[in-house]
Amino acid sequence: MQVDLVKGLNLRVEGEIGKFNTLPIEYLVKLAENLQKLLQDIAKHQLEVDGAIDLDNFKVELAGFKIGSAIPEFVFTPRMKAVTSGDVIEQRKFVNNKFDSYLKVANKGDYSEIKKIIPQPTTRNIIVDDLYHFATTFGNSPVTVVEIKRGKIVPIYKISKFKTEIKDKLLTKITESIETKEEYEAVAKIKVVRKGGKITKSTKDVFDTRHGEPGYSFDTIVFEKKVYILAFPLRCKIEKEEDYYVIQSEMIDIVGTGKTIDDAEKSFSEEFHFVYKRYNQLTEKKLGDRPRRIKTILNSLVLKVEE
Repeated sequence: MQVDLVKGLNLRVEGEIGKFNTLPIEYLVKLAENLQKLLQDIAKHQLEVDGAIDLDNFKVELAGFKIGSAIPEFVFTPRMKAVTSGDVIEQRKFVNNKFDSYLKVANKGDYSEIKKIIPQPTTRNIIVDDLYHFATTFGNSPVTVVEIKRGKIVPIYKISKFKTEIKDKLLTKITESIETKEEYEAVAKIKVVRKGGKITKSTKDVFDTRHGEPGYSFDTIVFEKKVYILAFPLRCKIEKEEDYYVIQSEMIDIVGTGKTIDDAEKSFSEEFHFVYKRYNQLTEKKLGDRPRRIKTILNSLVLKVEE
């Protein structure tokens, strides 16, 4: 069974908040805002169908309120706006299906699965934050997605508790650099040396310039016992704010962070390994347009993998 935001999404709120078959107005507003933000961010950052996007088409409206604890019903706004190109109905269908996939994760309670669903750190940060606020709208009061059949309440998905520590593990810290006159570009290539089966790394060809953005370059990427030998250097941006370094490749949408450059490099290598492995496990049909392009780049970039 799948939710359908065109027909209606029914959310049953139990516990202290919903025990009188009513819902305090501040919670109703908060729920609507959190739900709408999640849907609009899915449309803004994940929509893979063709055409222009108008985020107003992904607003929600209160369509009803049923008894049986507190059960507000939300629907996609019927006030649809035409776009210059694209099919709004197909766009809504895509967003609805993505939202349903996140409800399945919430039902199982294993929110760490979101990392598999959204390998890209920047997009994952946004959706994880939205989903966390949606799942925690009512604190500890139980919330269930239900369907009303012949006057009976039929549960579809339970919204499991989304712990703060799990959310924090799913988020990748991304910072912006603060430019000063003392900052300059540093580009490094990493050399991997094998001695008696042991892998060691050393930095080579380090240079700096006071022109352009700070940079960092990989010839190889090492994750645990795997060594990814690259066909050409992977150039990334490196930034620092407060106590964190950030290494980012916009080309393959991978970010690594850490309190030292080595930590940021390890974080980047882990993300690289995960994305490379995950994208090559999925068929072309299961990948969106951008993930397919990233997969092509990764497979062209990686010359061979040594273990």
